[in-house]
Amino acid sequence: MPDMQAEPTQPQAGDATLAGPAQWQAALLACIGAAAAAPESPLVFCSPRFADWPLSQTPVLQALQHWAGRNRRLVLIANEFDTLVRQQPRFLAWRQQWDAIITGRKVMRSFQNDTPSFAWCPAYSVWLTNAERLRGIAGTDAAWRSQLAELVDEWRERRSVNGFAASTLGL
Repeated sequence: MPDMQAEPTQPQAGDATLAGPAQWQAALLACIGAAAAAPESPLVFCSPRFADWPLSQTPVLQALQHWAGRNRRLVLIANEFDTLVRQQPRFLAWRQQWDAIITGRKVMRSFQNDTPSFAWCPAYSVWLTNAERLRGIAGTDAAWRSQLAELVDEWRERRSVNGFAASTLGL
């Protein structure tokens, strides 16, 4: 079990480095594709605001549609979801369709200055080392993915709480 007082650090290795929007989108698609290739493979996406994520672009939505189905789980972790709502309308429509398999989690205020940007599935992972410039590392290296899995669990289980319903019902 990770030390609750220790700050998670970013992973130190991967198979490839990426720089810029095209490589970031290709790495995100590779992560979704790896999850689609494995039965019951979960996905976890984490970002402070998802501002530079290509979630509403057709190739990403098609990949997510191919991945989605029974026994799948997508967890979205963010400091706030307002930017996602404003900038990703096509993704939000897809999310409403697949609400049963998608969980939104909001980062607790005390951890919001440290929120990383990553896309994770058990077989392939992407970690943005500089989210503003879309620079990072990606790959399938087993030791690196194991290290990242611990960080994913830390952010999913201990640094965030349920939030961001797919729809709100008024009375």
